[in-house]
Amino acid sequence: MFGFSPLSLVSLFVQGAGTMMSMQSQKQSLQYQQMQYAMQERQYKAEADAYALEIKDKELTRKQKFNQELSENRALMAQSGITLDSPSYRAFLKSNRDVMKRDIQSLRTMGLEGRLNALYNAQQAKLSSSAAKINYQTNVMNTLTNTASNVFDLSKEFSTSRSLFDKNNNLSSNKKSIYPKPVRRDTSDYLAMMKRTARIE
Repeated sequence: MFGFSPLSLVSLFVQGAGTMMSMQSQKQSLQYQQMQYAMQERQYKAEADAYALEIKDKELTRKQKFNQELSENRALMAQSGITLDSPSYRAFLKSNRDVMKRDIQSLRTMGLEGRLNALYNAQQAKLSSSAAKINYQTNVMNTLTNTASNVFDLSKEFSTSRSLFDKNNNLSSNKKSIYPKPVRRDTSDYLAMMKRTARIE
């Protein structure tokens, strides 16, 4: 593989296994968070739609009440001998119509506030999902960077140990070392392997 001694290979294996487990845990955490945020976003959007439907229903109910009261008042005034063209009836009709309009406007304002609040929460859930993904990518890159640094440190450590061992045993420069000659590879190879495992989009 990397031209390391058996002991260094064991250390690298432990390091790699720990890195992969860490990234897998981070990935599972991200998937759970995104699932939660997606569910929240759907719930808030449904809540916004429910507000719109509720207000339309209340508006219709209020108009129906106005028309029913109007019919009843006309019947009462006819029985009282008050003509529908009289100033008193027109003033009464205008007053009732103004009340109905204010009621409907109040309903629309309340419904709009509720709907906008629900849509805002849905947007926040979506942004939180995006933020979780960015945080995951940052954590994975940090994990990979730390792993690559540890691999580099291990290579230096075992290279130093081999040199000391050769020196203490008075090995001549033209003799072959008991250690296999290391193949110098950039730690980017190891980093790339871990990136494929993380599957960062």
